[in-house]
Amino acid sequence: MAKGSSAAAAKRRPVIFGAIGTTLEWFDFTLYLYLSPIIASLFFPSGDQLASLMATFGVFAAGYLMRPLGALFFGSYGDRRGRKAALSLSVAMMSGPMILIGLLPTHAEIGAAAAVLLVLLRLVQGFSVGGEFGGSIVLLEESAPPGRRGLFTNLALSTAGIGFLLSSLTATVLHALLSTGQMESWGWRLPFFMGAAIGV
Repeated sequence: MAKGSSAAAAKRRPVIFGAIGTTLEWFDFTLYLYLSPIIASLFFPSGDQLASLMATFGVFAAGYLMRPLGALFFGSYGDRRGRKAALSLSVAMMSGPMILIGLLPTHAEIGAAAAVLLVLLRLVQGFSVGGEFGGSIVLLEESAPPGRRGLFTNLALSTAGIGFLLSSLTATVLHALLSTGQMESWGWRLPFFMGAAIGV
C-alpha cells in the first residue's frame, strides 16, 4: 500500500511542479504590466505621460521578442537534461530578475541607466517565459496517464490564467492599501520580492 501511494505521489509531482511553475512565471511576467503606470513615472519620466507609458509598454513588448529564443534554448536543454531541470532553470531565470527589479534604482537616482537595466532584466524574463510555457506543456504531457493527456496539457493554459489573475489581484490590493506616494516610493517593489520568494 505504501509503495503504491509513494508511486502515485511521484507521478503527481511533475504535474504539480509544472502547474505551479507556469502560475509563477506568468504572475512574474505580467506583474510589470499591472504596475506600468508607476513604472512609467519612475523609469521613463517625461512631460508627456502617454509617451512615458508607451515606453513602458515597449519594454514589456521587448520581452516577447526574446520568447522564441528562449523556446529554442530551453527546448534543446530539456531534451538533454530533462523537463524538470529546464523548468527549474527557467523559474530561476525569472526569479533572479524579479529580485533585481525590486532593488533597481529609479531614473531619479541613476538617470537613463535605470531604464537600460530594466530593459535588460525584462529581456531575461522574456527569454525565461519562452522556455517555460512550452516546457511545462511537454512535462505535463509526458506525465499524463493514458487517456488524460488533453486534460493534463491544458493545465498549462489554466494555470497561466491563474498567474494573470494573481498578479492583477496583487496590484489591486496594493493600490487599495497604500497611498500613491507609498506605491511610488516603495510599494511597487513588494510584489516583485513576493514573486521572487515564491520562485525560490
